[in-house]
Amino acid sequence: PRSGDINQRAMPHIFVGLATMSGQAAVDGDEVSVWVATHDFALVTGIVSQGRYVLKVPQYVAGPFDGSELVFKVNGQDTGQRYEWEEGGASVLDLSLD
Repeated sequence: PRSGDINQRAMPHIFVGLATMSGQAAVDGDEVSVWVATHDFALVTGIVSQGRYVLKVPQYVAGPFDGSELVFKVNGQDTGQRYEWEEGGASVLDLSLD
């Protein structure tokens, strides 16, 4: 999204957790991205460091966003993890790919 598509006044939903691939910690530099189920682009992308990731997911302004289903990917692959966006939320969410 473009910066004009993001509500700068809304508190982001922060996600932290472990990222694993085939039972092993994801490699430093692997990419974690968050998508909105109804759109075909990543809202935010972060990098794995020491098997962990931290993402601040902003509010996208296209229509009502609270409760929007977020899709989590590692290196472009869908992890199957879903989470509802919540303004000011803070969640621990471990991501894994088999």
